[in-house]
Amino acid sequence: MDMAAMDMAVLRRIVAISIICLCPIENGYASSENSTFKPHVGIDLLFTDNRDRSATNEKDGQITTLNLGAEIEIIGSQNSFNMEYLGRQLIDHQDSSRNNFYNELELDNVFKLPDSGLEFGVHGSIDNLSDELDSDATTDIFSGSTIESKALSVDVTFKSNPRKRVKLEAFTELELVRNEDTIANNNNVETRFNIANGSAEKTYFAELDFSYEQTNGLESNNSDKTVVEELYAEFGLQPKDHWSPLVRYSNEDLSTNSTKSAESNYFGAGTRYFFDKNSYVELTYNIPSDHDSNDDYVGGAVNLEPSNRTKIYFEYSKRFFGDAYELELSHRSRRWKNAVSYTEEPTSFNRRLLVSGNETNELSLLKELEWTSTFDLKRGDLEFVVRSQNNKNIIENSTNTGFDSIGITLEWKHRLAKSLTLTNSFDFDKYDFDQGINQGKTDYYRVLESTLEQTLNNKITANYSIEFSNRDSSEAIDNYEELRFSINFNKYF
Repeated sequence: MDMAAMDMAVLRRIVAISIICLCPIENGYASSENSTFKPHVGIDLLFTDNRDRSATNEKDGQITTLNLGAEIEIIGSQNSFNMEYLGRQLIDHQDSSRNNFYNELELDNVFKLPDSGLEFGVHGSIDNLSDELDSDATTDIFSGSTIESKALSVDVTFKSNPRKRVKLEAFTELELVRNEDTIANNNNVETRFNIANGSAEKTYFAELDFSYEQTNGLESNNSDKTVVEELYAEFGLQPKDHWSPLVRYSNEDLSTNSTKSAESNYFGAGTRYFFDKNSYVELTYNIPSDHDSNDDYVGGAVNLEPSNRTKIYFEYSKRFFGDAYELELSHRSRRWKNAVSYTEEPTSFNRRLLVSGNETNELSLLKELEWTSTFDLKRGDLEFVVRSQNNKNIIENSTNTGFDSIGITLEWKHRLAKSLTLTNSFDFDKYDFDQGINQGKTDYYRVLESTLEQTLNNKITANYSIEFSNRDSSEAIDNYEELRFSINFNKYF
């Protein structure tokens, strides 16, 4: 049996396990009255004035898409199953070689063992990703520049009662990732363990956190492996007169094929000042175990929770790559919601970040920022999203190309009538590539779309869309402009 056949056999077994979990179980799905099953079929007619998205010699085109999908939701007292699937058969009237079938899937099946703290999960997804970010960063199946990526995982989670003196959390996951072009195929194993004081402990606070993530690449006979290990320990006294002293230890190791690539190791001491039960500021002085490659630093954190509607967390520290930052903000009022997050994490075999010529087995540092703001209007809503990515090499003397990207999405939905909804959206993305064959390359993407959704009856919907897309690149051969018009009909059962 070859590797591909073996992978598919494993995938089929895991899906079968997920389906078995849907069988009647006492206090589980069998007792559930919250279930939804909505199969549907549809057809799309798309007309374009630049079917090849070329800078010159633009050609008109027409594409018909036959759609088949389903939405399933089953919620029980201990179990939940959610699945959304859409299959699309493209019929290109000018080029039959593009007549491909495309899948999209989101599946989550969770089973909780009663009165045990144990939770079992099966999760699956099928996405269509950009082939290469420098070739064309859009995920557009009609232009033929995407690859299909499948992911399937099983996990086990344990959580003890947090109201006792000690609380324990543990998590283990096995994930299989397979890509249509086999680039960045991998198997992942992730384990996390956390033990801390529970809310019943009033004298001290303590925490021990360990995580281990191993990624095994499958692109060659000699499989590549990357490992990221993190250990964090903290001990302190509960607040007295608003003050809470603490000590901590942190260690982070990264390795590729058993060769250490980066490491950081710090001992620290400091204090927190509490404004109230949940809000505090923190200062610590941290000393590395290796002064030859790392320096002392003053770290800090701010955690503000003035109400259950608002939370702000900001932290500064040093990690193996130098200065490190973390940000989380959430706020909601009656009509306005905001969420901001910023993370910095090492990654490898990440197919979503592929640039042509890069080795996906190499570790890189991915920094991501996203801000989502939503306004609830009288007859619709307005959403504003800002996103940023910075992906840089960790491996010394690497020839991989890193990149910076920034994007903005603005979407406005407005109900014109009970059966008519108008959606206008604008997307802007910019990519800068920093070395190799792409050094100095910059790409701008702009997409403006307007869609009118009509509900003909409780079983049939229609969508009418017009879309203008533009790519402006420092490489003139990559430039294009395209105008599309599409009509979609869906029949629900």
